[in-house]
Amino acid sequence: MKDVETLDTTVEEWREEVHKLRQSSDMNGLTIAELMQSLNLTRWGANELVRRLTVINRCKRGFSTRKNIHGWQYRVAVYQLIPKEEKK
Repeated sequence: MKDVETLDTTVEEWREEVHKLRQSSDMNGLTIAELMQSLNLTRWGANELVRRLTVINRCKRGFSTRKNIHGWQYRVAVYQLIPKEEKK
């Protein structure tokens, strides 16, 4: 199982992997469990990956990454990864 140490230098590669997984998913969405299984990540590593990809995505759109990293930005990423049927 991989953990966050492997994410530091390969965030772009991870983003590509997540994108491929989303494309191949029936609902075009992924749960954290699917991320863990498909990318062989620990739970913490999968959560951290989602957080980091969110920060990168928000940053590219001109949002500040210093504020609220664990708040709404994180929820946006999880919302994008989880299919509608599983959203509560």
